[in-house]
Amino acid sequence: DFPRINESYTGRKQRYIYCMILESTVKVNGILKMTGIIKFDLHAKPERSKEHLEVGGNVTGIYDLSPGMFCSEAVFVPKEPGVSGEEDDGYLIFFVHDENTGKSEVNVIDAKTMSADPVAVVELPSRVPYGFHAFFVNEEQLGHQVEW
Repeated sequence: DFPRINESYTGRKQRYIYCMILESTVKVNGILKMTGIIKFDLHAKPERSKEHLEVGGNVTGIYDLSPGMFCSEAVFVPKEPGVSGEEDDGYLIFFVHDENTGKSEVNVIDAKTMSADPVAVVELPSRVPYGFHAFFVNEEQLGHQVEW
């Protein structure tokens, strides 16, 4: 659920899409909880009759959080602005809350490799609620806001 793309490719034929993995119990206390991110290659043929999520077919990457950790929807941020690089050449940025420790953080992962090792983790001074939406603006875009 909550699919995201490299927004530089909006209106163009896209190859990669990033979706959130929902907790298997779907709702706990009325709250949807997301346990990770899955990357799909829309140009690859899906594999049928899988019983659980795994890399193969059109699933090219899975980023799973540890038990008790849940995340927000991810935002794709290209390494270079525009359509200059490869479509998946960028980062996924998202909030994570650890119910075991009560801490919240921002995680940054490599969208191309979907490596289990984050590029960066920033601990936050307070909790970010589940369902909190975010977006990314670069320095140039932020500068244009001052003109308003």
